[in-house]
Amino acid sequence: MARKISAPTEAEQPAEAGHNLTQETFLHFVNVFAAADAKLAEAKSARAAVRKQAKAAGIELNHIDAVRRMADWDREEVQDFFSTRLRYAQWYALPVHTQGDLFVAPPADEVVLGAEQWAAKGFQAGVMGLVGTPPSECPPEHVQDWQHGWGDGQAKIVEGLKGAG
Repeated sequence: MARKISAPTEAEQPAEAGHNLTQETFLHFVNVFAAADAKLAEAKSARAAVRKQAKAAGIELNHIDAVRRMADWDREEVQDFFSTRLRYAQWYALPVHTQGDLFVAPPADEVVLGAEQWAAKGFQAGVMGLVGTPPSECPPEHVQDWQHGWGDGQAKIVEGLKGAG
């Protein structure tokens, strides 16, 4: 707990600066702020304990924070938030799915999934303008998939440059 400060005697008080503020008033509010800061520290400690419990329960804290922020948004803002991020993820060739393919069974062949993933990684490297060499962790059977994706990414850059005039 913060220590309480007492007001000095009248002889120790400085001259007034032309307003009604007194040292007693100032010291009163120093004590009020100290008490409020103590309550704030206690509340922050309690909040940290709750967050720790939530994390231990398997909740991703940044996701719960985002959902709580979105609770103050109207319906259109929430829909715009998700549709914009979905569009960006699709443009970046991330493996997201839309309502149209909701009931389509994913391919059982892991080689196909691997090929799609490596092509997407190549596309991402291509649109970022990175060198057209697959990373060392790319399996030999997927080098060509990566390179095709990289070429598609480079084509997107060229397409954008043509549109820019």
